[in-house]
Amino acid sequence: MDIEYISFDSGSELKEYLRRQTTDHVLLLGEDGIVINSAAAIIVEKMHLIIGLLSDGVGFQECQLVEDTLFVGYNNKVVCIRNGQIISKVTSDSPFDEFVRIPNHDDLIVAMFQLQVTCFTVRGVLRWQYYINDIISDYEIQYDKLILHLFEGGEMAIGII
Repeated sequence: MDIEYISFDSGSELKEYLRRQTTDHVLLLGEDGIVINSAAAIIVEKMHLIIGLLSDGVGFQECQLVEDTLFVGYNNKVVCIRNGQIISKVTSDSPFDEFVRIPNHDDLIVAMFQLQVTCFTVRGVLRWQYYINDIISDYEIQYDKLILHLFEGGEMAIGII
């Protein structure tokens, strides 16, 4: 397994766990949250990395390891980590939903938020962001387009490249 998750009962329990670690890289994400509803450790042995994640429980928590870059989506944020360092971070006005890999574009990863779509290269470089005035309820990929299905009805097409 590339990524392992450990849940904790509290943020202080997670912080104590992180203090005891001897791996090369230890990071703590989510300390800026107003309310902490969950605490977890994300262990990526391949990267000699342990991440403590404090979450408000609103945005879905997901990690994707692509080549040597880890993408972490939580609350209303996406963080890209390489060599134990945060190389880019995006904060949205809406909760994070999921990461999407685009067929025929192995060099890209898309972060879906409720009101925003953000595209990164697999090296963690921000390519583009698109903001929507309606909640994204679903999506589909058609060739080089991301078709967004909107909550209030209708669709919106975004060119991927």
